[in-house]
Amino acid sequence: MSEMLERVALALLEADIGPGGWPETWVNREIWYRRARAAIAAMREPTLAMLLATEDCPGIGDERGGVRAEWEAMIDEALK
Repeated sequence: MSEMLERVALALLEADIGPGGWPETWVNREIWYRRARAAIAAMREPTLAMLLATEDCPGIGDERGGVRAEWEAMIDEALK
């Protein structure tokens, strides 16, 4: 499981039940992992606004296809 998946699952849990981390006796973490995977997967394809936001980033230039591929690779890694 990726570190990002763990982070998102914990953030979703804390958004619902409040801060404090994983309860020691709580055994249904897989529910939160499934929710985290769904949330991350929904972000896999960047929006046009996200791509346009890279216009002023140094080193990116007009290579929108490269930015998209890099973003998708990062999301794929987070979903592992």
